[in-house]
Amino acid sequence: MNPKHASNCEELRRRFEGREAICVEKGALRVRVGNIRPRGGFHIGADVEEIPTPGLGVGMFHRLRPLGVGPLRWTVRAGYLTTFTAQSWQMGYGGWSFLFTPEIVEAAVSFAARRPENSDPDEGYQELCRLLRDLEIHEPAQLVFPDAVEQGSDAFRRSNSPPIGVQMLSGWIVCPNCDMRFKVSDPRRWDGQQHTTCGQRLMIKAT
Repeated sequence: MNPKHASNCEELRRRFEGREAICVEKGALRVRVGNIRPRGGFHIGADVEEIPTPGLGVGMFHRLRPLGVGPLRWTVRAGYLTTFTAQSWQMGYGGWSFLFTPEIVEAAVSFAARRPENSDPDEGYQELCRLLRDLEIHEPAQLVFPDAVEQGSDAFRRSNSPPIGVQMLSGWIVCPNCDMRFKVSDPRRWDGQQHTTCGQRLMIKAT
């Protein structure tokens, strides 16, 4: 992996691994984020587990909760537009955001405790969003994979680097530019000269 990208992934992990957050994505939930790790192909992922909080689980997260089921658990994955700040991590093109600021987490928990037991979850989500906007801290955001984004736009920047030698093991290659593993027999990923996902030209050495 590009050293800059690897450093950013490690910095994101160092800041947020194991921490509580408010997850916002058409709903809101109190969660703990862990197992943050690069996933190859300009992707980074994490495991998310709900921290049960009476009154919280508004919007979409209320509808996702079958009766009798325990805390929600799921995995998230973000691509080349994902960004992070000192106290937040955003998917980068819509989708989820994790807000780690302790004051925001505490405010959301206090908000949930004040909600009537049978209040409308969608109205609760709208009300919580207004609260979060009031508490929002405008921090500079940093791209996790800056070399994969065209400057001045959100377009994916394909590699124009010289060909790189790589070894093929049992038909598989790991692209040294984007860290994605693919088979040379897959025409969606390999055109005979370059890894079509990121544009990196490769010189293959069979073992």
